[in-house]
Amino acid sequence: MLQELRDKSQGWIAKVIIAVIVLLFALTGFDAIFRAVGHNDEVATINGKGLSKALYNSTYEQQQYILSANGQFDGSVEAKEQLRKTVMENLVNYQILIQAADNAGFGYLPAQFVEQIIQNNPLYQSNGKFDYELFKESIRNYGYSSETQYVQDQLEKYYLTQLQSGIVTADFATTSEVLSLANLINQTRTFSYKELDASTINDITKEEISAWYEKHKETLKHLSKWCLSILY
Repeated sequence: MLQELRDKSQGWIAKVIIAVIVLLFALTGFDAIFRAVGHNDEVATINGKGLSKALYNSTYEQQQYILSANGQFDGSVEAKEQLRKTVMENLVNYQILIQAADNAGFGYLPAQFVEQIIQNNPLYQSNGKFDYELFKESIRNYGYSSETQYVQDQLEKYYLTQLQSGIVTADFATTSEVLSLANLINQTRTFSYKELDASTINDITKEEISAWYEKHKETLKHLSKWCLSILY
């Protein structure tokens, strides 16, 4: 049996298999081989929660489509590797924010709410009415494969907006800061002034200025100062 397998490996069957592998490498690169033979459905774990390979692949393809459409992706090995790293970093950061919003107790808006916003968006309207075909074409240009994917993406963005608003509106001032602000607002100044007629003042010569300076220069001196800043 081993001899038979060895004989076939040197024949046309082996050549076909090798040709298929070479073609797959040429068309899609090593990443396609990895996806074809891999059995792990997760590419990363963030705080115990898995990041699915499907989400990673769809995000990668979406970003590649956008960059290619704008002439910012040349398809080189270096460009693909950099894009993989960027997509992974962005997805990890994004999932961390989602988890932070989950832990803070925020809730998702109803999908119908987002759909209503989409239908009222002038970008997706023709003659004042929602144009479904225009909508599909627009989101396709942004790399979305389906309207469901786009709606879900918008839901998550609105979800994270709640987190951002919660952080901004949760700002507070300490007692000392309030007192300092109150003192600044209520502070007063006392001053006096005297009006002089410029025509009654004689012109001052450079010699008079120099003589006055020499007489009072000790009072014009300031002690040397230095400033120290420490970063922790």
